[in-house]
Amino acid sequence: MAIREETVVEQLLARAPFATAAEARSALQATLTALRIGLTDDEAQALAEEIDAPWAAPLREGSYEGDLAVEEFYRLVAFHEQRRLSVGAEHAQLVCRVLGSLLSRTSLQRLSRHVPQLAREFGAPAAPQVIQCAEHLRSAVAPEHTLAAGRPGSSRPLSEARRDTSQTLDAGRADNAHAHSVARSDDPHGDTKLSSARR
Repeated sequence: MAIREETVVEQLLARAPFATAAEARSALQATLTALRIGLTDDEAQALAEEIDAPWAAPLREGSYEGDLAVEEFYRLVAFHEQRRLSVGAEHAQLVCRVLGSLLSRTSLQRLSRHVPQLAREFGAPAAPQVIQCAEHLRSAVAPEHTLAAGRPGSSRPLSEARRDTSQTLDAGRADNAHAHSVARSDDPHGDTKLSSARR
């Protein structure tokens, strides 16, 4: 069954910002006229067949001019409506949303293929995809994510850290230290102790 112009106009009036049915029709015609520029003859004809004949005229009369970017689409709608760009963009978005709710899945898929830059205008944006990686696939619950618990996901939290007593502090470290390092000194803080300070 073809989509009737009255149905589209009623939905546009319900969503605002149109004060009259004439304003809603004007926005509808301007949007279809602008859309036609991005559709080849076959694509426009297929879309027009789903729309009630009297108001599908812009789809049948116009001609394809090439890919249509969203900004250009908004500019054309504003131009055909003789409105400011911001108003034309708002009207174009409303008309596309209403058409998107009424068009068949086949027509929406066709629009998505042939005017991909505008596909989002005819429906809600696609939900973001959740990418599963190894970190998200762990079955064990990660420990508490606080500074005291170490880095997020740590299996050895800082609060439970213990000194490794199997090695002495200076074992293997003094050899790697530079010449004036406190690691090489027997009394690393000797020059700064108050008990040995000179007057």
